Amino acid sequence: MRFDTTVVAGPCIASGTLRALAVTSAQRWASLPGAPSVSESGAAGDEVMSWQAIFAPAGTPVPIVQRLHAEIARILANPTVQDRLDNLGMQGADMTLPQIGAFQRTDVAEWAAPNKAAGIRFDRSDMRHCVDVPADAAPARRSAR
Repeated sequence: MRFDTTVVAGPCIASGTLRALAVTSAQRWASLPGAPSVSESGAAGDEVMSWQAIFAPAGTPVPIVQRLHAEIARILANPTVQDRLDNLGMQGADMTLPQIGAFQRTDVAEWAAPNKAAGIRFDRSDMRHCVDVPADAAPARRSAR
């Protein structure tokens, strides 16, 4: 069994070389109508979603961050872009800047215990340029043993 994004696995599923057992979201994806959600499969609460966001370096002037946010939101609202994202098994989220920050902090906090239990540690050396990154917040990397 393998967990992967629909961006990666989608073409293999479409060609028949892979079979999707379920999607790890609470609802089915339009691009994989035959794959039940984990909730439908009896694992409600075990949803796992990948997400992407665009961050600016610390110290970026607020008007520039606001302009980037507005332009990205405008692009994501374009029906052609929405269709393309949907075909990739992705969807844009209409979040304010504070909502994006809160979402990131919540997601990182939810993964802290499983990461610790698995011996996964975060190397902050590549995050020195990021805005508002708490000491325990960032993508994890498996530690070398």
